[in-house]
Amino acid sequence: MCFLGLGRARTRAALESQCNMFVDLFGLEPNFIDGHEHCHAYPSLSQEVMAFASSKNIPVRAIRLFEPPKGFKEYVRNWLGCRQLVEAKRRVVKTNDYFAGVLPLERPQEAVRQSEDILTSLDKIVPSQSECWMMCHPGDAEDPVQVQGHSPALRALEAAYLGKRASDKVTR
Repeated sequence: MCFLGLGRARTRAALESQCNMFVDLFGLEPNFIDGHEHCHAYPSLSQEVMAFASSKNIPVRAIRLFEPPKGFKEYVRNWLGCRQLVEAKRRVVKTNDYFAGVLPLERPQEAVRQSEDILTSLDKIVPSQSECWMMCHPGDAEDPVQVQGHSPALRALEAAYLGKRASDKVTR
């Protein structure tokens, strides 16, 4: 674990290793860098993540919320996201401007409904020249690897929902 900037060499080595593994598996560089549970935005990791992203010219998923934060956890996430965007700008790293997809993962049907609400409201809330990335966990409820605390059923619902949106030719 990297704490207050300690262990930067270990962080850099982990980033290099994961990026190399991605290239070995898929034959190309990743489209963006993202950390599980937003760890790539933690102050102890963000600078090294941005330095790595800058050296590889890989965008980083920013976590500044597009809606006003509700509750302590969202305020912290939004604060981290704002710090992250400052660091990205300083290092000339491409990011999204806003982030959406903070959903009740233990309640799949409600999460899918909230996803629709988020997509419907994007045009009203996000400035027209901004980029907003929406987080999801599509896959299969039967996948052998599941994320603790996330409903396996939500993965299948999100995959079906995204498939429907794509077939409807929704571009935003």
